Amino acid sequence: MLTEARIQWLITDFGRRLGVHRQAGLAEEISRLKSARARQTVAHEVTLAYYELLRAESLFDIADESVARLESELKTIRTLKQGRLLEKEKVLRAEVALSKALKLRDSAEAAQRIASGSLNLAMGTPQHQPTPVQGVATVPAVERDATGYLAEAVRSRREFAVARRTVAIADSSRQVAKLGFAPKVFANGFYFNFQANEPGGYVDVPLGFINLEWGVYAGGKRVAEIRRASSEVRSAMLQTEVLANTIAFQVNECYQQVVAAERSISRSAKPIE
Repeated sequence: MLTEARIQWLITDFGRRLGVHRQAGLAEEISRLKSARARQTVAHEVTLAYYELLRAESLFDIADESVARLESELKTIRTLKQGRLLEKEKVLRAEVALSKALKLRDSAEAAQRIASGSLNLAMGTPQHQPTPVQGVATVPAVERDATGYLAEAVRSRREFAVARRTVAIADSSRQVAKLGFAPKVFANGFYFNFQANEPGGYVDVPLGFINLEWGVYAGGKRVAEIRRASSEVRSAMLQTEVLANTIAFQVNECYQQVVAAERSISRSAKPIE
């Protein structure tokens, strides 16, 4: 009877597997960051749709009040026209003004329905479901300058963390590609047992040895892998720079819109009163 057993264990590949393990860990972290950013994006879309619906409802109320006022004025003008106190031109002007107000109310009503559908879409609810909203009593004020908000974006925007991890993964891939030139060291164990039918006719041969595996030439494959990995590093760094510029533009754009909105609210207070 012949019995044979073999075992092989990788002692070291000079960090190649460790690099792959780090890549997997970074990829997992990126997935978590993207998941958190997706939640923030949904919250932003719902908030944006909510305020857009509030705006559409306010515009509809204004248009409806304007129509009611112009209808009342037209009725008064027609009465005065019958008493020969006004000329026909003023009646026509009032009718044109009412027609324009009716068109504006129709547009405001359509915008209100579209805004309601957008809010339902952002929340994931059926389009036909009514979506009542409650007005906002106070408007948050701008407390910092644009530089402060840019610094906050650097700390809080998940995209920055994802971009940094992407660069780290690309750099790790380059390191793994460089380690392709290094050898692999294996520990091997071998056991051989032979037993014959005669008494005492058996042989036990246990062996242990270390094996070095080193590919001297791969036809340029490893050099190509290093160049490809280096290209991915440069691409990731370029994407990070583009992302930084995009976020800076978004923060500045929103900041200017908030400042303009504050000024508009302040200057509209007296006419509204």
